[in-house]
Amino acid sequence: MEDLAGGGGSTQFRALYYLGSQMAQALTEFVDEEEMTPQANWTVTAVELQPYGQLAERYAEDSIWGIIQFTEQPGGAFLLVTHDAARTLLGVPARQMFSFEESEDALFTFMSRLTDLYGQTWSDIVLLEPQLGLFPIAPEIDELHEVFMGLSPGTPLVVTSFRVGVPGQPLAKLVLAIPQPYLIPLGQSLEAAAEMTYLNGKDDAIEERLDHLGDVPMPITVTLGSTQMALADLQNLEEEDVIMLDQPVGSPLLCEMGGARIWVKPGTTPDGLRRAVLVVSLGSE
Repeated sequence: MEDLAGGGGSTQFRALYYLGSQMAQALTEFVDEEEMTPQANWTVTAVELQPYGQLAERYAEDSIWGIIQFTEQPGGAFLLVTHDAARTLLGVPARQMFSFEESEDALFTFMSRLTDLYGQTWSDIVLLEPQLGLFPIAPEIDELHEVFMGLSPGTPLVVTSFRVGVPGQPLAKLVLAIPQPYLIPLGQSLEAAAEMTYLNGKDDAIEERLDHLGDVPMPITVTLGSTQMALADLQNLEEEDVIMLDQPVGSPLLCEMGGARIWVKPGTTPDGLRRAVLVVSLGSE
């Protein structure tokens, strides 16, 4: 399986690069009539795969967490920005100490705009109806399970990084990350979005980076089943003893790919030389 979202190669990354670029263009063209935030130039700098634990560690301190929940679709996304980047995005003078409490209203307005635009950008693929929650520090992973079911430190996230230039301010970076398992059912729609990268021109450096990311290896584990045994029975095991598992013979097996969970049936390759599995369901249940 070359790509969890389907389509093979770097389809998923091309699609998210295109969608991110659409957001960046709209944000660059946006004019704040109330002048609450300065005019800025937005650019997508990277689309990459990172485990949740790595991203959480990177933004553990001096960072604001925007938790985007999808109301019409399972799951959500992360919108992460450091205090220094928030200062740039809001036009706070560089010598002024950043305070989340003092900037919370302006920051929530700004990140709500990004959240709404995120939903609009994805509207041709899936109806997200995103809602934003803002946190001054990283929530505990258990607190996130209500939105991100099954999230673990190893769950792969597809991370889109934005560079933001504001006149007279240091460059800022903001990241938008969505757990890769939520992209699995959207394979065909993402493939169509990926085609737009060709219609809108190609950049050789971007193509090379996306092709590389599309080849990132993902560990895949298929679980035959499980059971419990008394310690005494385990100590008395002998060769050719049979251990009965809790899985009925005809039920599909659980296949885990990073943080993604799908269901498969056992089999072999066409030549009969290697064990293989057939995907029967992309759902988590």
